[in-house]
Amino acid sequence: MHTDKILRFAFAQGSGKTIVTNPIVPERGAKTTAEQQPPGLMSESTRPLPYGVTDLLSEAGFPNGRPSVSADNAARFGQMLVAGFGLQRREPSHVFNDHRGYPSVRSKFPIHIYAEHVGKSWWLDPYRHALVQVGEGTASRIVLAGRYTHLPYFYERLRGPLVDLELGVNLRALYVALELFGYEAALRLPDADSVRTMDRLALRPYGEWALPLIVELDAPAPSPPALSTKIELPELDPHGAAILNLVVGANRAVLGARPVPELVAPQGIARAVVNSGRSWAEVFFDRSSGRVPPHMAGMIARRRRMPKTVVAELAAWLSVPPPHPVMREVATEITTTVTLQDVDGFDTGVYRFRNGHLEHVVADPTILQQLQTCYGVQVATDFDNAIRNLSSVCTFSVNVPRLVDRFGPGGWTLAQYCTGWLAQGVCLSGAAHGLFARPTRAFEDLDTQSVLRLPPGELTLLSVLSGTCRFTEPMLDLRV
Repeated sequence: MHTDKILRFAFAQGSGKTIVTNPIVPERGAKTTAEQQPPGLMSESTRPLPYGVTDLLSEAGFPNGRPSVSADNAARFGQMLVAGFGLQRREPSHVFNDHRGYPSVRSKFPIHIYAEHVGKSWWLDPYRHALVQVGEGTASRIVLAGRYTHLPYFYERLRGPLVDLELGVNLRALYVALELFGYEAALRLPDADSVRTMDRLALRPYGEWALPLIVELDAPAPSPPALSTKIELPELDPHGAAILNLVVGANRAVLGARPVPELVAPQGIARAVVNSGRSWAEVFFDRSSGRVPPHMAGMIARRRRMPKTVVAELAAWLSVPPPHPVMREVATEITTTVTLQDVDGFDTGVYRFRNGHLEHVVADPTILQQLQTCYGVQVATDFDNAIRNLSSVCTFSVNVPRLVDRFGPGGWTLAQYCTGWLAQGVCLSGAAHGLFARPTRAFEDLDTQSVLRLPPGELTLLSVLSGTCRFTEPMLDLRV
């Protein structure tokens, strides 16, 4: 996809979304492929995952503690997968279930986890608590593959960045689990091997899947694939939905020659400023995107005074860089703005995250009320966005023309990976302090630029709304 098409694609989701795209009108019963298993599974061939992972995580303090690592390689591998991607809870009154240790749009979880281990390829099925064989495998690796059609059709172009953001979220969840269980890893960004992997794992139809991210484990650093001037891609379905083909085309622009990093010990976890007094099991279980009573949508919150350590922890998690040199360069183009309220030692107002800490931009006691008016869906009898009562709003934005000029059309998708990586850090940081953290793309860019004192042209990639939930009820524990 050429630069001008990427710029138009981004414009249609940012400042131009109320001009050139139809408004999103949710349809609760809209069918998606989230109700289906991926193709190519050998359902008669399964490998159970280990039990007792929650007990291991309960014995490890967050974030500096580490669980006991099994001497059995197969058991350790399975424990890592359960810690990263296992089911956490079901909320009886929630419209969208079930929940894991990381967020997903409408709990659709469009990112599939494939494990290539001991010469076979497996698909992670959290409901069977097992790995299901897909075929023969290669070296030990984890493959993160996103399927755009897991999200409802009415998201249109937005299915692109939402799934690519979730690839970044899942990447952070994986790297946290790898670090907890003592693995070394090397991330491979989409390249010719990603295309071959799509064939090997039967990721079809091609026009529904994002290019996968591949993480090599405990082996010599992978060699770069042989690159020609053009990587041959399967043709998209000419009869497929035009907007979905546009989404997939934007994702494919990320292909190109990428340096292969050395095998390193993963770092996805921030070092504690103070000990949280909580375990990893508790933090994963409490990670939430906010809740409302059954007759409402959105989230409701109550104001709560927070200690200044909550900002120190947030800054520490934002400071952990993405696990690839190209992504780290892309991340330097992302502007992180934090809006605070009711935090000891900080004026209510706008801050910019730079060089590991928050720099004050403007003090304004009404800043959250102003930001609430920028939200795409306003408060009504059956909906609340809770922004006025939040502790913080973390906003990630980028100057798209400058990003694409520096990194080419693929910079757009790379920026989604980076933003998802940062957002999952915000989610875990908040959960340690009893805060929900709700990722959203619903702010109107032109209005938000003014409130957050952003320069003209900054497009919001994602915001994470953090606060204390006002609605609680018993939850069903799904952990094993």
